[in-house]
Amino acid sequence: KFIPDATSRTLALQGGQLDLAVDVARSAVAGLRSSSDLKVSTAPIGQYQAMYINIHGTAPYDLGQDPAIRQAIETGIDRKGYITSVLAGLGQEVQTFMPPGILGSSASLIKGFDYDPTGAKAALQNAGWTVGSDGIRTKGGRKLSLVLITGFPDAATNAGAPEFVQAQLKAIGIDLTINTAADSAAYSAYLAGGSGDLFLETGNQNDGNSAFLPSIIFYRGQTFGNYPKFFGPGGAVDTDIANALAATSDTEAAQDIAMALHEWVDNDKVLVQLAGLSRIYGLRSNIAGFLPHASNVNQNWTTVYRTK
Repeated sequence: KFIPDATSRTLALQGGQLDLAVDVARSAVAGLRSSSDLKVSTAPIGQYQAMYINIHGTAPYDLGQDPAIRQAIETGIDRKGYITSVLAGLGQEVQTFMPPGILGSSASLIKGFDYDPTGAKAALQNAGWTVGSDGIRTKGGRKLSLVLITGFPDAATNAGAPEFVQAQLKAIGIDLTINTAADSAAYSAYLAGGSGDLFLETGNQNDGNSAFLPSIIFYRGQTFGNYPKFFGPGGAVDTDIANALAATSDTEAAQDIAMALHEWVDNDKVLVQLAGLSRIYGLRSNIAGFLPHASNVNQNWTTVYRTK
């Protein structure tokens, strides 16, 4: 059965209309776990929820070119608080873009950012962005106002994230307008025109190849799609990804990709990952043999059965 709304799926499961529900609402997990007729199964981390900063935009979407603004966004968001309050604790503080397991020991090359609102404010102040009477910073007569685009894969999947980010950035002097795309096609239209400063997505690592997502999202050596046009720094990042694509072993490829991610995340500060996510399944208590996979397109259903 195809039930697009997570709440409706959960209600159908609770009403006995389903044996198993995919992607149940996080807010419903505690209730499902307390029921003797139901249970919850959580997959390993296979999703990322993150924002990409537009570093090649044209006015009015050119503020992402300022390294101080990118530094402030990275350090001005409380990821732990986000996971606790918005995700009901059902997420992990991961800033490696893809699941760390894909990168193996090389995952440690990506450091990420700690929550440091004081440092975020200092970065902006030192770059000439001073606080105005309304609490929003200005420089040379221009307000520090950004636009966030949300809508991939759909707005419901990212619910709560835009407002949390908006409040966090306001606290350090950044004004944020939220534009919600009606569907993935509308989101793609925003992306095609670079019509935003921040693009919020929940994506999936659907391939065991560590170069899979980086080559799509930020490798300027590829000739299709709009992501690299706005989010790809080029330079060392492209060199590392090209090396990964030519690698002769998974270990070698993972090391090259980890080096590219270190540049992209830690040095260029283009990715602002909010959390690593797992798919959450609700099941009737008589369903056995279900082994959740980190990638939903690789999920094996042949082992699942009813016990009675």
